Amino acid sequence: MRPTFWGAILAASLLLAGCDHSTGGRQPGSSASSAQQPAGPKRYTAEDLPEVGERLPPLDDGRVDFAAPKDWRTLSRDWKFLARFVKGQQDNSLPRITVSAMPASPAMEDVTEENVGEFTGQMQSRSQEVEGRKLLEPERPIILGDHAWSRHVRQLRGRSGHAVVQSLATARGGRLYLIELTVDSAGDSNDDFAKAILTHRDTAYAVAASWKFLGEAAKEGPKSPDNESPAKTVQAADNSEAGKKGE
Repeated sequence: MRPTFWGAILAASLLLAGCDHSTGGRQPGSSASSAQQPAGPKRYTAEDLPEVGERLPPLDDGRVDFAAPKDWRTLSRDWKFLARFVKGQQDNSLPRITVSAMPASPAMEDVTEENVGEFTGQMQSRSQEVEGRKLLEPERPIILGDHAWSRHVRQLRGRSGHAVVQSLATARGGRLYLIELTVDSAGDSNDDFAKAILTHRDTAYAVAASWKFLGEAAKEGPKSPDNESPAKTVQAADNSEAGKKGE
């Protein structure tokens, strides 16, 4: 019997979850004893990941700072993003990493290792609310550096070619933060998408692992008082990225 479409996606997701190209196949923190420990979110420290470049000045009204990927160009500020990075010489080239911030929903607490599973469920629901979004990998928790994130992979809707996006999300102090890696894919199969993401996956992980909350944002706070759902904002970002891909 031929495998179903969703079965193929699950197989590709499990393949990605088990890969660690940044350590030559070694799982961070793996040991004979760790294999007997209960399964949890995959964890990467800065030492597990590629070296980053210079840190950017505090952003989002002084709430956060993070490092640029090493040997990538930092683009000029754009009102839709906290920062944008590209590896090529053209501003609209791929691969590209964008960092953005938006209001979090009222139910979204500050994300910690203890509640990242619940946050991942919330992000999965929001991803499913975005019209036309095609998830290749569902939301899963991951620990990068000092912070917990939710990760998904989706196909980018563009006017030409094939592209895929890896999204990392976390929340703090009523703000939802996204680090998104967009890459070209050689084709539109699950294997093509998986190979494309793996090429620069760890670079985006390294940006997340360099992440620091500053000032009041460094403290875990109350739930967000903002009533704006991020689903529409995220959909607008999807459409913006699709437009750039088609340029």
